[in-house]
Amino acid sequence: MGEDPNFNLGLKSIEVMGQILKNHYGSLEMPEKIELGEEAYNVGLRSLRWMFDFISKNIDIAVDTIKSVLERDKVKGQIEIEEQSRRILFFLCHVLSYFFIERIALSMGSEHLSETLKQMHKKKDTIAYRLIDISIKLNIFNRFPHKEIEELLKTIKNKNLPYTILTKMVLDYLYMFPVEYMERQKICKRLGIKMDTQKKFSRLMALERRR
Repeated sequence: MGEDPNFNLGLKSIEVMGQILKNHYGSLEMPEKIELGEEAYNVGLRSLRWMFDFISKNIDIAVDTIKSVLERDKVKGQIEIEEQSRRILFFLCHVLSYFFIERIALSMGSEHLSETLKQMHKKKDTIAYRLIDISIKLNIFNRFPHKEIEELLKTIKNKNLPYTILTKMVLDYLYMFPVEYMERQKICKRLGIKMDTQKKFSRLMALERRR
């Protein structure tokens, strides 16, 4: 896949804008903080949109490439190959989306910017903004946003990609932070996560960290 010449610059820009906001939150006026924060969000989301556009325009090539790999690895059956190819492509989109959302959240997440983020999300209430907001609360503030997740689930009921991203965020949180068993059960039940799945994910993450 060709690389957008501004891709790496965009990622660096998100980090720089986040650092400016974190280091100068007390000296910047609220409109300035909101403008800078929105630009940081938009840079990341524009880069993600560019990658999705590229995949969409070349989806047949992408699927055929994956198919050739599966055929080489002797995956049997044309239907199985087609299904696995589509599944792998979806996984790629999920990983890219998760990467950008987490990158924005880590750059912008700060208790000092709580009011700025609140004002930003009031102005623009999109699924992407909600996912970033939830990521910040889970990973930076270490608070489980029950209400925000409940509201987002109503919006993404039939949307596989944001639901998968949200599920991954929650699994990460359950692995990283101590959560009482009853609360863990409640969270998993609400998102349709089987407890066995959560335990397997935790074991995989533990193995990954030992490498």
